Amino acid sequence: MLIPFRVFANQDFKISEEDYEKLLLFYTPEYIETMDYNEYNSFRSKNIDPEHVTKTNKFFRIVTNKVTGDIQKEEITEDEYNLAEINKPTDRDVYYEISYEKIVLTLMHLNSFSNFFSYTGIWKVLPSVRSYDNIGARTIGFNIVEGTQITKQIFKYNGNTTHIDYPYNGIHSKYFDDGYGVSVGLVGSGVTDIQVTTSASMTVDFYPATIYGAYEHAIDIITLSTAKNYTIGYGYGDVFIFGGNVGSHYDGMTGLHQDVLS
Repeated sequence: MLIPFRVFANQDFKISEEDYEKLLLFYTPEYIETMDYNEYNSFRSKNIDPEHVTKTNKFFRIVTNKVTGDIQKEEITEDEYNLAEINKPTDRDVYYEISYEKIVLTLMHLNSFSNFFSYTGIWKVLPSVRSYDNIGARTIGFNIVEGTQITKQIFKYNGNTTHIDYPYNGIHSKYFDDGYGVSVGLVGSGVTDIQVTTSASMTVDFYPATIYGAYEHAIDIITLSTAKNYTIGYGYGDVFIFGGNVGSHYDGMTGLHQDVLS
């Protein structure tokens, strides 16, 4: 019996169709293209059961006043997001910029020892300001397994999918007892289709357990040290508490969460 599989141009291994469908529960097709063999094997070892996977997402239209810096965020439907024209002239006029963003939180909960989540921010129309955005997670009841965190920025350059890895314990990351964050410097001109994803395995310390995910976009040019001036708690997106006036440099995008009762 032949087993259907996929092979991507930058990969020297095969992904079965069954595994590919499981990967799509947590990642975009572009993300899957960036996976190496070790990451693929690690994902397979989690024994993903689609019947125990839940996904939450939201879609936003973001209007930025270029003169005052004021930002208006409007939650829209998936159809409105999909129908939005990319880079139409009115998206980039003298006074206003209109961007579209999708956020997605996916969680698999099997038992106290086998849990996995991913959180993704996807830009359909790219923001003109590219500085240090923050993506991260906060937990209550869940315990993130240290060293399993994987964070990537994925984008198209000259029509090809490429990415930047932000390794565990790298200079862009901060870790706390109840979560973590990663400061991601958005790539500049000449790229399209930017998305940022973080994921990790978890155990459960007690129920009910909650996982919060957030992706905060920097609306000004800031340094990495400024972006990392935060702790984890009930702040922006229910994840980031910024120090001093650092929060004024971020768009205050809402986050997503999922609860597990038992």
